[in-house]
Amino acid sequence: TSISPVKPENVTPPVSALFSPERHAGISPSYIELETTIIDFKWREHVTCESCSLSFHDNCIYVNNGTARSLFFIYAQVVFKKSEKSRRSVKLIRNGSTGKSEKVEAQVLGAESKLVWMGRIITLTGGDSVTLNITGEYQNEETFWGAFQLH
Repeated sequence: TSISPVKPENVTPPVSALFSPERHAGISPSYIELETTIIDFKWREHVTCESCSLSFHDNCIYVNNGTARSLFFIYAQVVFKKSEKSRRSVKLIRNGSTGKSEKVEAQVLGAESKLVWMGRIITLTGGDSVTLNITGEYQNEETFWGAFQLH
């Protein structure tokens, strides 16, 4: 019996090569993370990329106009204070825009735990926005949310 060598066209590159920095040269990842201020509990940018397809305005994360349809990972961590559990809720909402209605992408209602963590991959295009709606008293220093564009 003879063993024939594997032909190069039948060999797939290792996974690490698919995600190597060389493969993504010239592509700048887009990300943003928001936290609340201690004084007035308003969202503010905590971390953001320099040349980004994401921006923050009016308590929403916006996908800048001109951005092609893309997948985004949206995440949130909310740490509630001790209060009535039935009043605790967290909703990740894709806001309505031209031709699209508002949609709840992820939600936790009546959270039993003090800590709520959620994440969701959603498709967004330029002009789309998402917001986080929190009901109940939460600890602002431990609560945050953000987005990564998945290329």
